[in-house]
Amino acid sequence: MLHGSAAEVWLLDKQRQAHRRIYDAILGVRTLDVIDAAALLLHAFAANDESRLMHCARVLEGIDEKKVSSAIYHQLLWLPLVALVPGQRFFDANPSVSAALRHLQFSVALPMLLASITPVFLITEPSKSDAALETMITLPPSA
Repeated sequence: MLHGSAAEVWLLDKQRQAHRRIYDAILGVRTLDVIDAAALLLHAFAANDESRLMHCARVLEGIDEKKVSSAIYHQLLWLPLVALVPGQRFFDANPSVSAALRHLQFSVALPMLLASITPVFLITEPSKSDAALETMITLPPSA
C-alpha cells in the first residue's frame, strides 16, 4: 500500500536522504549477507550517491560470483535493465562509478542469459540443435 508513496509526498532530496540513511543502517550490520549487499545497491542507486554506489559495487564484486548472480537474480532483477541506451551511463557525474556498475551489470546479466539459452542446447536431436543455433545466429539484432 505504501510502495511508491514517498514520491508523492517527499521531495526528491528527502527521498534520496532516506535511501542514504537506509544504506548506512544496512552497512552498520557487522556481517553482510548477499541479500544485504543487494539491498545496499538498491538504496545507493535510489539515493544517486556516488560514493555509496562505488562502495557497493566493490562489496558485490568481492562476493563469490555464484552467490552474487543468485542474489541479483532473486533480489535485483532491475539491474540488467538499467542504462541500456547506447552511450547511457549509470551515473553521469562519474564515469568510474558507471564503469564499475556496468561491469557488475554484465557479470550479473551474463549468467542469467546463459541460463535462459542453455535449454536450447540440451535438445537431444542434433538436427534440432543445429536448427536452433542457426536461428539464433541469423536473428536480426532487434529480435
